Amino acid sequence: KLLEVVREEADLTARACGAEAMRDVLQACYQSGAEAEDGTRSTFLLTPSVEVSEKVVQEVLTRCAESLQRRQTKHDEVHRNEGYDEEDLAGASQELAEEEDLLTVYVDIFGQLLKLHGEKFMTEFDHFIAPAFSPYLRADHPVALQVVAVYLVDDVIEFGGASAHKYIPS
Repeated sequence: KLLEVVREEADLTARACGAEAMRDVLQACYQSGAEAEDGTRSTFLLTPSVEVSEKVVQEVLTRCAESLQRRQTKHDEVHRNEGYDEEDLAGASQELAEEEDLLTVYVDIFGQLLKLHGEKFMTEFDHFIAPAFSPYLRADHPVALQVVAVYLVDDVIEFGGASAHKYIPS
């Protein structure tokens, strides 16, 4: 339901709040687990099923694509300098930063799913998430998008088990 709200919301702040709420729910699921000596958690009181998690991934990937498109459109407008004064440029820069923050929250959702499902989640990651984000690891992409991709790779290496070892060179 939270992701449906994000899908239908036109206001960026409201979209961000919906995405943060989704991330927070998944984070609470992770925090419900028993903490081991090394700080990891297991035996969660509540975990979304793999099937539900797969639906979340598809929905979040769609929201990511929309966010990237909005970001690119705003970036292109700014670089065409269509009558932008300093105040307009400041507002556009703020919008770009907000889209980048939203993408970070979406990546955090993937990270929470990785924490909850561990290596069982790697098939989903390999087939859907990695292809969507791996291009942003290249230096020819904006630094902000590279950072988002690095956050994702960090989570997958930390929580993806042996199946994630192939991402270490990234």
